[in-house]
Amino acid sequence: MARGSEQEHRGPQEGEAFGVAGLTQKLHGISFPISKQELIDRFGNERFQWTKNGETMSLRDCLRSLPNEIQSVTQITQVVSDTVKQGTRR
Repeated sequence: MARGSEQEHRGPQEGEAFGVAGLTQKLHGISFPISKQELIDRFGNERFQWTKNGETMSLRDCLRSLPNEIQSVTQITQVVSDTVKQGTRR
């Protein structure tokens, strides 16, 4: 495919990503701003791979720490990363 093409795939293949990349793959295609409740309704039952050795996390648990309105995927990944660093994930 041509460089810069909309069809060009960047990053790991689906199912191979972990950590923030795994999280963003699960959330692909959402439009911002979006409410926390809408995210939970759409993705709350999903799990994503957080560590290279296969540890998974519940999106519902990760999304609970978000404010009521989210402006970007960066905001989501920052909150999830901070939650993991604090050891408060489930």
